Amino acid sequence: MRALIACGGTGGHITPGIAIARIIRENYKGAEILFLGAEGGMEAEMVTRAGFQIRLLPLCGLSRRLSPSNLRAFYLTVRAIRALRALFCEERPDIVIGTGGYVCYPALHAAAGLGIPTAVHESNAVPGLAVRRLAPEMGRVWLNFAAAADALPKHCRTHVVGNPVLPFGAGQAPCPEQKARGAFLLSFGG
Repeated sequence: MRALIACGGTGGHITPGIAIARIIRENYKGAEILFLGAEGGMEAEMVTRAGFQIRLLPLCGLSRRLSPSNLRAFYLTVRAIRALRALFCEERPDIVIGTGGYVCYPALHAAAGLGIPTAVHESNAVPGLAVRRLAPEMGRVWLNFAAAADALPKHCRTHVVGNPVLPFGAGQAPCPEQKARGAFLLSFGG
């Protein structure tokens, strides 16, 4: 199996992408997984540290207000879609998966246009702009919260799967104090 996973921008998009990649690796021995991310984003370090390869694209997100920078974002997205179509014809992935954010839009849009199976995972209760735009053309829309489906067109193929997570402490060695006490403190927010 060859899987491409597009994620980036924030840890909230990257961490589920890495968790999905690990699930694929556990279930499909010999799976080839390539990540797609944005140049200058934290995904390069996080994905590489997790043991996966990543290809970085010149992309940037949209400003939420009228801004000349949105012209650049649109231009880079169109360029990325063209480049990714060529990459997909060369790599021939079995599936392209995105985890929301501006990085996944060109990858999933290009894959859907080529007839490659696609899936997008939305971790948030309110789907972001990329997921709302992509949902109608996706083979599957995986949701963390059932209520997120209310913000998507009714004909989307949604499935509530929860949020894929990494095993506790994945990729991190416990500090000596934790080893001695055997206790851990988990703190999280949203």
